[in-house]
Amino acid sequence: MVQSLSLDLRRRVYTTIMEDQWCRSADRQFHISATSAVRIQQRYMQTQSLEASKQGRSVGYGKLGPFHSEILAKVVACSLMRPASKPV
Repeated sequence: MVQSLSLDLRRRVYTTIMEDQWCRSADRQFHISATSAVRIQQRYMQTQSLEASKQGRSVGYGKLGPFHSEILAKVVACSLMRPASKPV
């Protein structure tokens, strides 16, 4: 999964776009794609926020969603059964 751009970088890109009025100058200056610069600007216009959108699904959805509690219980049980590692 691709990692989101940092909030600091998003702020600097948006500031550059607002000062220069060009997404192309911001993408070249910060070495990001033109699409990313445009999306940062669009996101701010829609939400008044530069925070990245949440990625991924909510817990309980997807192929393993119905089995979430069972899988978690097995992981916890296995970790309790494993002997503690000895300090070096």
